Amino acid sequence: MSIGRRRGPDGSRFNIKRSLRDLIIVLLLGYFLVSTFFFMLHKDVLYSVRKDVDSTPGDIDLEFDDLYLETGDGISINAWYVPYEGADLTVLYCHGNGCNMGGSLFYPKMFHSMGLSTFMIDYRGYGRSEGEPTEKGTYNDVEAAWKYMTEDLGKDPGSIIIYGRSLGGAISSHLAPKVSPAAFIMESTFTSFMEQVKDLFFILPLGLIVDLDYPTAENLAKADCPILVIHGNDDVTIQFHHGQDLYDRVPEPKEFLELEGDHNDMMIRSEYEWKTGVAGFIEGHILSGNRLEKNIH
Repeated sequence: MSIGRRRGPDGSRFNIKRSLRDLIIVLLLGYFLVSTFFFMLHKDVLYSVRKDVDSTPGDIDLEFDDLYLETGDGISINAWYVPYEGADLTVLYCHGNGCNMGGSLFYPKMFHSMGLSTFMIDYRGYGRSEGEPTEKGTYNDVEAAWKYMTEDLGKDPGSIIIYGRSLGGAISSHLAPKVSPAAFIMESTFTSFMEQVKDLFFILPLGLIVDLDYPTAENLAKADCPILVIHGNDDVTIQFHHGQDLYDRVPEPKEFLELEGDHNDMMIRSEYEWKTGVAGFIEGHILSGNRLEKNIH
């Protein structure tokens, strides 16, 4: 019998080497197709654009200004300013990838209950904002928000808290080292987009097919303000270790708030713990131990 040949159950001959070669070709072809598919779609997965704005702060009895800002590259983006009369602090809120401002009303509602004003934006492509999202473009969007807050609204940089949820934390981390905010808070954010996709697609040649960066930890290592890292301990979308790694890699002063819940139900399961944790951070690091105007404890 020739080396490398065996007989099948029906007595026919087949070549082991040829079968192994064919299997390798099929696997390599599949690997190439999956890599190509991921390269074509990874931006669509990250930017899960929501165009329809179903609700506004007015629907939850909050007065607000409906604004349009022009970014440095000439794109018009939609923003909402939800003032709290007499507030000393304003939160610049940056939402996650899977919603727009209309799906983020929990936050201005909670901030308002703490006696804080809120300024929030829809990134380009989201809601009523023009354009299509890109990494550089989203950075331009938060820079436009900061410029409007400090120049048009006259907010002192030291009275602005930057708060980013999920992708919003990565986007706004670009801003933090460039300005002097009162504090930076991030919720359910990845250390970098590359490290996030490695958790899910570690077998793919990500260095060759992913052209998004969003280096959250690297950005915040250069920030000069108190930082609060919030993460749900059951998060499978952006795994809990990202929150732990961010906390380890950002400078002092810093705090870590671990909450019960996953990426999307944490605020339902841990609303009270979130509210008291955020309020305690603000009171301890910005208000020198004084209470926020409204008693939330």
